Amino acid sequence: MNYRSEKKEGGGLSVQAYGERTDLQSVTDLEFVMTNSAFGYEYAISALDKEGEWGFGSDKIKQEVDGYKKAYFEARRKLKRLDERRLTKLEQDLTMQKMMVFSRQKYLH
Repeated sequence: MNYRSEKKEGGGLSVQAYGERTDLQSVTDLEFVMTNSAFGYEYAISALDKEGEWGFGSDKIKQEVDGYKKAYFEARRKLKRLDERRLTKLEQDLTMQKMMVFSRQKYLH
């Protein structure tokens, strides 16, 4: 099956199925959704920390957090079914990237 991601009203991404193919394109699409939603989630959490739990925009940010989380786990579940090895590799890569991007230490290179 192929999947595409769409921006949902209220923030976040939605994974939609279209077709019956299980080729590289569908796996790549799912990897894209997982990567995009993983980083979107982290940035939304960061924005929520700055806004505060009860800040003016906190409700919208919480909706975005939920949307990213749902999109990530929906894509993860589908990718696990299609190619568990690529899922494992992607999650390892995402962990490393997020450690580098969201670390409090600054790196020169």
